[in-house]
Amino acid sequence: MLALAARFSSAPHLNQKPNVDKGEEFAESAKDMYYYLRAAQKNTLEFLQVCTLLAFQLYLHGPTTEGWMVIGTCTRLANELGLHAIDFESESDVFSPVSLEWSKKEGLRRVWWSVWELDTFSAAVACRPHTIDRMTMQVKLPVSDKNWFADMLVESSIINHDPVHSWHTLRDCPNQDERAWFLLINYLLLTAHDLGQQQNLQRKEIQEIEKVISCYILILPPQFNLLEDLNPSSFRPNRVSNFNWIIVTNIMLQGCRVFAKLLHDDASTPRFWSSSRNLLTPLAAESQFGAPEARYHIYTDQIIRIIRMWPPEFIPYASPFIGCLVLGPAALHLRVAMGHRQAAGDRSDAASLEEELLKLALSHIAMYCRFGALLLDFANSITTAKQLE
Repeated sequence: MLALAARFSSAPHLNQKPNVDKGEEFAESAKDMYYYLRAAQKNTLEFLQVCTLLAFQLYLHGPTTEGWMVIGTCTRLANELGLHAIDFESESDVFSPVSLEWSKKEGLRRVWWSVWELDTFSAAVACRPHTIDRMTMQVKLPVSDKNWFADMLVESSIINHDPVHSWHTLRDCPNQDERAWFLLINYLLLTAHDLGQQQNLQRKEIQEIEKVISCYILILPPQFNLLEDLNPSSFRPNRVSNFNWIIVTNIMLQGCRVFAKLLHDDASTPRFWSSSRNLLTPLAAESQFGAPEARYHIYTDQIIRIIRMWPPEFIPYASPFIGCLVLGPAALHLRVAMGHRQAAGDRSDAASLEEELLKLALSHIAMYCRFGALLLDFANSITTAKQLE
């Protein structure tokens, strides 16, 4: 926790260090404690919470084997503690998690969903199968921080395992928290990603995921509609996280639409699978995706519009992992943005305004996170390579 928080600290003894390095001393101590406790086989909820924070800290520096292994520890321990079935209805064991009071149970749900997010991201960015079997998940989506802190019970829902029905999990549900909607679109993105890894994908499955995404869009609450006159100041100072969940949900929605479009166009050969040891290679591996960029202009235009409405001071407080979808699958958004200079007849090496917007968004992530800097370097290498063609 200290390592994660130190990046934003204004403490005098940390001011001589770049923001991204302020928590390194704490992070090294955390790793030492992790390996000690793992050797001692301290399989407790507290150890799982520590592992989850450490995994996030490690991934702030970019996907690494060490981070991936810690995430593996998180998923195994979460399953061992039964968190994957926290809301499984059973009357056989009064000491099961089902019998816990609501606020404690809600805390366990939050641990589970944090682990699930890490597992989902690490698998998607590496184009590898994820560890958690979503078909066994019986965990309700988390409610708002405000309700949880106030111990105010709000009924939530478990995501339907059937992709055809998962989209309406939160329809008419008392829980309308922004993060719950984000997790739901994350689940749909995972579904599209899994379809892309199938060897014998049926056209019907592709059409279904396209319709599922469209249905999800139509039931999103009004606050997710990013109107031009939307006033972010209404979210200051206590609801910055709510606004960020709205923004990243919209970004992830466009990523989901791109994945579905890639599937529809049969653009990937092989699909989204890669055996590369470089975990970021698949993100921009143009050879994997032969789709003409022109077909994806509509999605890139939406990403540009979303970034325009994202207050710069809010960006560092969002999940840095969303930077991958700012670039887009196979860096499609960046490639489309690079095409704008040609469309404008600009034969110089000057970047288009669309390119600049994408890179500036990444630069704000990079202020407090090495992963953002890695993505920014990645984007610059792509544009440089394109200029040398």
